[in-house]
Amino acid sequence: MEFTVGITGASGAIYAQRTLIHLAASAVVDRINLIISGSAETVARAELAVDLRGIDRAGVNRWLGLPADSQLIQLNRLDNMAARPSSGSHQQEGMVIVPCSMATLGVIEALVDHLVFRILDHLGVPHSGATRWKGLPEQELEATAPKD
Repeated sequence: MEFTVGITGASGAIYAQRTLIHLAASAVVDRINLIISGSAETVARAELAVDLRGIDRAGVNRWLGLPADSQLIQLNRLDNMAARPSSGSHQQEGMVIVPCSMATLGVIEALVDHLVFRILDHLGVPHSGATRWKGLPEQELEATAPKD
């Protein structure tokens, strides 16, 4: 089972850490896509005395108490719109944003402008008035479909 965890800059970095630890300990989760915002790095430094700036997989493994060679956590840059979990055809069980700032929550209802929001969009989180790609209109799909 695969999940994406987005860590934003709201207060409560300990909840992100605990969420990741519990997902990692689960016998059913085999991949965690991790996205950390710049603000989350700042909050984690203040609240947990941990430096997540430029962290790599080995650093995340140390932070979470995982084996050094664990491949469970896959780091994704916040601005990487080509990351595997951002694809609408990529199957995953869900996503959690923890902690979720009010700014992030507000943007979820407005725009899909970085990886966290794009993944939520693909998972079907409702967006009233959101600007997002909905694929080609049906008439264009029919026009490009192979003819029998």
